[in-house]
Amino acid sequence: MLEIAALNKSFGAVKALSDINLTIRQGEVVCLLGPSGSGKSTLLRSINLLEMPDAGRIGINTPSASFDLTFGALAPAIVARELVRLRSSVGMVFQHFNLWPHMMTIENVAEAPICVRHETTRHAGLTAAAMLTRVGLGGKLTTFPDHLSGGQRQRVAIARALAMRPDIMLFDEPTSALDPELVGEVLQVIEDVAASGMTMLVATHEMGFARKVADRILFMDQGTIVEDARAEDFFERPQRERSVRFLEAILR
Repeated sequence: MLEIAALNKSFGAVKALSDINLTIRQGEVVCLLGPSGSGKSTLLRSINLLEMPDAGRIGINTPSASFDLTFGALAPAIVARELVRLRSSVGMVFQHFNLWPHMMTIENVAEAPICVRHETTRHAGLTAAAMLTRVGLGGKLTTFPDHLSGGQRQRVAIARALAMRPDIMLFDEPTSALDPELVGEVLQVIEDVAASGMTMLVATHEMGFARKVADRILFMDQGTIVEDARAEDFFERPQRERSVRFLEAILR
């Protein structure tokens, strides 16, 4: 469903991604682990083209869309229409919620289907209500974001991404901005989305969640994939010294 080859991205003299090669199959849940600054967020943002890679290839083949994108000085420009199609197929949930404060939750969730998919207000509203109910917020349809907890706002953000009916979901450390007591409710929603068969790539610092939910672990450091392993193998039998040091530091 997702194939990445020789992907590179730099910010000035800093090499954020270095020759990333990766394949993700349909229905697979892959967790990205690694220290801060290891390239996890940049990789996710590059897949969704929020950051434009310097070189390499991204291939996406989903039930609703197919893309074969190359990057580099001689690569063809990607037109805005293709960006919209890609981001409709590949949803993303960020560290911060990015909700519109002047809109009720149902309006926040319905906005993209109306503006991007050109759905009627009624149809988008029904979808938004269904998605908010799915994440446990069916009783908060007309609530404004300022009257929600951080965990509730992040669940609205997840509902907003799901309302676009994506084939792949990207989560960029979705609990890092939450108070510790609110983390569990968001992780439970993400776990439920994974159980539905959604193809997912999740950058997280939540080791227990990754161990429980992930099919595979990608451990990143300094812009490279240091280890790519089944979740059980990574936590029980890591193969790289850097992986061992990371687990010793974070699990002790």
